[in-house]
Amino acid sequence: MYHLMKSIPLHNETQRPCTSTPMMDNFVRLVNEFNNMPVPSKAKQQAVGEKVMKDVRPGSPFEPTYIYRLLTLIKSSLSEKVNYAASASDTVTA
Repeated sequence: MYHLMKSIPLHNETQRPCTSTPMMDNFVRLVNEFNNMPVPSKAKQQAVGEKVMKDVRPGSPFEPTYIYRLLTLIKSSLSEKVNYAASASDTVTA
């Protein structure tokens, strides 16, 4: 999934101001925040039976505010659909 999302081209808002796929665009943007971890060389790998040391190098921290905005839009549109369904059931029962 990671490599698939990395292969999708990333467009900024000036290149593509109006999009029909805002959720996909924001998740592509999120995936592009991450970098591939380097593969350790064979010389650095430890011998059998030794304690395995994991070397994780975190990148620079970021806050995906664009995902937060997207989730608030989705939540508000879902609540509108639920309210519509509730009023429709009231109409049917009346």
